[in-house]
Amino acid sequence: MRRFILFLLIVMFWVPARTQAADYAEARAAFNRLDAGSRLTIPLMLVTIGRYNGMVSGELNKRIYRGILEYQSSLRAAPTGILTPSQTDILYREGFQIWRRWGLQSSELPMGRGVLYLPLNLVGYPRATARGRAYEAADSSVAIDLSVYSPGEYSLAELYVKLSKNAGRRAVKYKVLRDDFFVVSGSLGPRDYYTKYAYDRGYLVGFTLAWDPTRMGVGDRLAVLMSNTFFPGAAPESSPVAEDRSEPAPAQVAAAPAPAPSPPEPSRGGVSTGSGFFVRDDGLLVTNNHVVENCTSIDVLKVGSATILARDVSNDLALLRTAGQGHSVQFRSSPIQLGEAVYALGYPYAGTLDNGLNFTNGLVSSLAGIQNDSRYIQVTAAVQPGNSRGPLMDEFGTVAGVVTARLNDINMLKNSGSLPQNVNFAIRADFVMSFLRANGIEPSAAAGDAKMPASDIAARGRDFTVQIVCAEAG
Repeated sequence: MRRFILFLLIVMFWVPARTQAADYAEARAAFNRLDAGSRLTIPLMLVTIGRYNGMVSGELNKRIYRGILEYQSSLRAAPTGILTPSQTDILYREGFQIWRRWGLQSSELPMGRGVLYLPLNLVGYPRATARGRAYEAADSSVAIDLSVYSPGEYSLAELYVKLSKNAGRRAVKYKVLRDDFFVVSGSLGPRDYYTKYAYDRGYLVGFTLAWDPTRMGVGDRLAVLMSNTFFPGAAPESSPVAEDRSEPAPAQVAAAPAPAPSPPEPSRGGVSTGSGFFVRDDGLLVTNNHVVENCTSIDVLKVGSATILARDVSNDLALLRTAGQGHSVQFRSSPIQLGEAVYALGYPYAGTLDNGLNFTNGLVSSLAGIQNDSRYIQVTAAVQPGNSRGPLMDEFGTVAGVVTARLNDINMLKNSGSLPQNVNFAIRADFVMSFLRANGIEPSAAAGDAKMPASDIAARGRDFTVQIVCAEAG
């Protein structure tokens, strides 16, 4: 009995010593011993995952401290207030995974007035405005405006007064003016918004992020993150946030990575093939960038040679020009819905199977790709090497996307112990249309009003789908 009581006393006094949080002063001292990059990145990652809502200066404050305690508790670790190296690795991995999903990238502000990190995967290509440029998602769930006011147009205080008044549908809920910047946030009709402007050598430069909270539940988090990665006057190459962060080594508790899409089909004897489709009747066509990125020459069967006009490496798109006559297509103008019927067209296994057009049908099984990548939709239409890179058509005969990839069967088997069944991906039509507009081409778009028989869809797709032959250096 005495031994048992002694054991309880040891446990009572020993366990708190193991889990007791460092006091704020101790945690702050430990934080200040970190390198400058870590002192910025740790709070940014806490913002990204929703554990901190505030500005990042490289100093520990009590809200960051509480965020660290909460994060450690979420890991079922002792909430000490001082992150261990392995906890920091996990935090970075979680945060940067979200950055990649959003496509957060350093972008130059209008007139070269600085740098801002933009969620390029959440919005389409930019359009020019009177004061800069603007971005908007196809479904209007997210919009971004970047603007610059020239010297003499407004003082910082005058612009603040103008933008911080309730007017029309604008209801201001928060506003603050400092010596060199101001912030205004609130609602604008069904959207919430966040505006920040700063003074930069006579210019006023700023951004507005607007989002529909019913469809973009983390808009406020994104707004704070953009506010913290807004650097007026900074050159792109000198941005205080590192542009290319490599992921740390996975910690022991990390989940297995998502299986990768199948790689491009290997070349055979210096030649590889893929599919593409005409977008206009003057010979312009679209394919995936990886189909043509290593080509020394490109031929489109039954059409002739082709040259590359433009690429979008991040979205894996390429625009080609041929001398032949093409067939213009109509892109789908409205977002595709879960469960809709779709059809994939292309030329698979060229030289091995019949070289005729392959036509498969399926359903939209998810409105996002791997790791919730909103650029993609997931479809069950069968895809083999080669007939990816072709068009994905809907039941109205319009192009709903570009078939891009299928899950890698071997990687999936290694990671999950099972083989994927009809897990294929297509980049959404609105991203393809934005790519075309960014290169001076206005695509034709339509809202389908009458469903077509599958045979008619196949006949229509046959007119504009082509096989691409890529000759590669030996």
